[in-house]
Amino acid sequence: MSLIPDRRGPLSIILQLAGFAAGIALLAWCVRQALRPENQGKLDRLADASPAQITGLLALSLVSLAVNALSFRSLLYPVHLLKIPDILAINSLCTWLNYLPFKIGAITRVLIHNRRDAVPVFTIGAWFIALALIMLAVCGPLIAVSLLRPHVDALWITLSLLGVLLTCTALHMLARFASGDAGRARATSLLSTLTLGLSARPFAQTPVRHAIAGADMLASPPAFSATLLWRAIDLSLQAARFMLAASVIGHSLSADRALLAALAFFLIGVFSPAGMLGTREGGTAWLLPLVAAQGEDTSWFAAAVLIVGASELITNTACAALGLIYLRPDRLLRERSAPQHTKHQPASTPLPSPDESRPGADQPDHR
Repeated sequence: MSLIPDRRGPLSIILQLAGFAAGIALLAWCVRQALRPENQGKLDRLADASPAQITGLLALSLVSLAVNALSFRSLLYPVHLLKIPDILAINSLCTWLNYLPFKIGAITRVLIHNRRDAVPVFTIGAWFIALALIMLAVCGPLIAVSLLRPHVDALWITLSLLGVLLTCTALHMLARFASGDAGRARATSLLSTLTLGLSARPFAQTPVRHAIAGADMLASPPAFSATLLWRAIDLSLQAARFMLAASVIGHSLSADRALLAALAFFLIGVFSPAGMLGTREGGTAWLLPLVAAQGEDTSWFAAAVLIVGASELITNTACAALGLIYLRPDRLLRERSAPQHTKHQPASTPLPSPDESRPGADQPDHR
């Protein structure tokens, strides 16, 4: 994930555009699968979808979007406090921008939180990495168990819970090693050794201090627990969307298949290097039939994936527009001179306003 807007070379631009084109091609393939003659009757059911089903799909997408925003906020809480309306608006805008290539959504998120909320760039990087680690700690065991045992039963639940418990405990304990004053000293010493002393030089001390803030986030029991809870809720909401989308076209999707679809849809969107438009729909529609039972009809599944993607696009577009209005484009990237919501901890010292600067003072910067 790119954290700082940089000057891209021609090859990088070509690769990003190629990746975006591949996503569009995957979306076209998914549409073609959904429009196969044997699916015509199922697609006709869309016109007969009840208001409750349509409302349910949009509501699940809306709540999922809000839960994602709250997971960002809860993890950053130990080092920097963001207002709930602010994080909802920023997350809505950046989620919509994630449909586009060049990591525009991630870059916009960095710029807004750095310039508007005065969160240091290296702290933002640590924040993103910490959230990605939590996602992997939760999703990794679920994917592994689901691939080994594709059906949800008592053994699946037991193995999944044990796997998530082990990975999350290990992540939390590792973070505690590098958190607090003593932990930062240990982490700084280790980084200095690994970088042959470069991270201990004066020009690197401030970025290193901000980067280690990720350990403070993961080491905080309330922040860690709250973020895990939001991630579990979001995964449940996404699985429910697939089950509801299947019912719209007259099919039933079991909880285990819905969970696998939700995991694939979510992770492809997060880690897609060239925008999530088309890659999630095409990737999910291609992956799920691979774990289907032999002879099972999965031709209808592409249509269900498209319904999920379309309902999310409608919700994300509306929320992004509202978020942009709330954030005010004319002030979006204007630096605040006196951040009011920073938790004053050494790992994430807020940036001083220009009128507070003093010659010779140790000033964290925005780079």
